[in-house]
Amino acid sequence: MHGNISEFLSNVNKHGISKNSHFDVQFMPPGGIGSMDIPEILNFRCEAAELPGRQIVTADSKIYGPIYKTPYGTMVSEMTMTFIDTNQMKIRLFFEDWMNIIFDPNMNQLEYLDTFVGQAQVTQYDTEGDGNTLKPILRFNLINIFPTNINQLATSWSDDSPHKLAVTFFYERYAMYAMTGLI
Repeated sequence: MHGNISEFLSNVNKHGISKNSHFDVQFMPPGGIGSMDIPEILNFRCEAAELPGRQIVTADSKIYGPIYKTPYGTMVSEMTMTFIDTNQMKIRLFFEDWMNIIFDPNMNQLEYLDTFVGQAQVTQYDTEGDGNTLKPILRFNLINIFPTNINQLATSWSDDSPHKLAVTFFYERYAMYAMTGLI
C-alpha cells in the first residue's frame, strides 16, 4: 500500500472533496408550456440530480485470434431529477404539459422534435475560503432535453412528507465547461 494516513489527509486538504449537495439546475423549457415562474420553481425545488454520464459504444471484432472491442461512437445516459412539488402540484402539471406537447394522447400524435426540446444546465459548486460561499466549478449544458418518464407519486394517510417527483430526461448531448472554459 502506498502512502499513509497523514499523506492521504494532506492530499484531501490540498485538493478538497467535491460534494453532492453543491449543485443547482436551471431549465430553459420549450415555449408554450407552464407559466413564467416555472423555471425558477424548478431551480429551487430540484432536490436531487445527476451529473451526465457518457459511454463509448463498441462492437466485437475478430480478424484473427482473440475477440477485441472496436469503438465506433459515444452515447449519453438518460438522467433523473427529483423535485419537491408545490402545494398546487405545479411541477407535476408542468411536466405533464411538456409530455403532452411531445405526444398528444388524445390525438395519438407525435410532435416534431424541434417543437418540444428544451435546454438545461447542471452546475457543480465548491466552497471558497470561508466555507460558506459557493463558486461554480463545472457546468453541464444539456442540449435538446425532454422528459421521458414521470414517476408515480405515492399517497398515504399515515405519511405527511412532501411529494417528491422523479422525472427522467433524455438529452441529445452535453457540453461541459470548467469555469476556465470549454472542456
